[in-house]
Amino acid sequence: MKPFSFQIPRAAASVFSILTTLAIAAALGCCSQYACNAIPASRLPCELSGTSRSATAPIDFSLLRQSTPDTYRLGPGDVLGVYIQDVLPSETANIPTVQGTFQPNTVYYPAGGLTMIPALGVPIHVLNDGTLPLPLVAPVSVEGRTLDEVTDLIRRSFTQEKQILQPGRDRIMLTLIKSRVARVLVIRDDTEGGTMVRTVRREEALLARRGSAAAVDLPAYENDVLHALLATGGLPGVDAENDVWIIHGTSDEFVPAAEQINAGETPDAVVQRMNGAKHMVRVPLRVIPGEPLSFTPQDIVLKTGDIVYVQTRQTEFFYTGGLLPGGQIPLPRDYDLDVLGAIALANGSTAGPAGQNAANVLNFRSGPGNIVPPTRVIILRTLPDGEQIKIRVDINKAVNNPKERIRILPGDVVMLHYKPHEVVSNTILNYMNFNFNVNAIIPD
Repeated sequence: MKPFSFQIPRAAASVFSILTTLAIAAALGCCSQYACNAIPASRLPCELSGTSRSATAPIDFSLLRQSTPDTYRLGPGDVLGVYIQDVLPSETANIPTVQGTFQPNTVYYPAGGLTMIPALGVPIHVLNDGTLPLPLVAPVSVEGRTLDEVTDLIRRSFTQEKQILQPGRDRIMLTLIKSRVARVLVIRDDTEGGTMVRTVRREEALLARRGSAAAVDLPAYENDVLHALLATGGLPGVDAENDVWIIHGTSDEFVPAAEQINAGETPDAVVQRMNGAKHMVRVPLRVIPGEPLSFTPQDIVLKTGDIVYVQTRQTEFFYTGGLLPGGQIPLPRDYDLDVLGAIALANGSTAGPAGQNAANVLNFRSGPGNIVPPTRVIILRTLPDGEQIKIRVDINKAVNNPKERIRILPGDVVMLHYKPHEVVSNTILNYMNFNFNVNAIIPD
């Protein structure tokens, strides 16, 4: 048996060398155009880096709850049970007993004892002006007073002012049948569930999501943002924004706004005008420690007709391309994601094949192999004014220099590319690999 070596003809080798040179030149041009006019990551101005999420911390959630007085204070909407001997009811009528079975709303968690206690007396509704109408005497002002204080006022009216009852022998009892409630509307876009669709990579993605809305009856001293959220599923999930919007006012006040939008005015302009009128309040759930809050204790108190809105994070994505598998990836809500983490989420590697199996890329017929890994990242970022900038990141520097590991913002496009010398190195290594394969020893 005689070893036999097969060699490529000189003409073919020359043609191959020319084609290789042209391929390298074309690759150099293609690689350099991506980095043209790109800003180095270490020189990116601070105002273009976005706000850090890792620097924020949850607020004290007790700030979302209003303070509760030691004793219940009456107000418009309360229903009182009034018993005045020989007056209410009359001496010929029996004392009425009212069993309180009022349930504000099926989704509301009732306050302890206030809505399910028995009461004694004739039910009388506190009027909108804060007075309690009674027979034979003038209405009694009860707003802001306790049951004991109102009882003393009623006794004074019947014994001293009108002298209907004899002082010291009067029997007057006052009980709370039903506390006043505030009916608010809670709209949430972070509801779990939706329509799923299978993508080309055999992964499931959310195709459609349906939000939820509930009309919630909140009793007095629990009509605040915290109780509204707890009544409708708790704090916003990770798929929702880290804030809550409160729209104060009745439905009649928002009819003109809807008409303006239908007439062709942009919703942003209408919202800004409403915000200027102090109708809308943003309540952040995470803030930078020491940062002043953007809301007051009065803002979180809800009244009938108010709207609580929890919005979804539909635009909180970044996109991948280049040598990374193309995709749309959600950003973390409560912490920062840097460029190395973004590559890892995209199934890429910062020290090896670009999101692929090495066996699939070390093939000359499919182009330059990935023997030398790519180390250039180009980030396309859209600014608030609509202008787009390019940011250049060197992975080799980013491993050791935190300034190179810039944070990824919503809407960023992260693309991984070879540097020109990496293309040349991979081409030469693949050319040597090709020569090694064709110069094989064939038996006779």
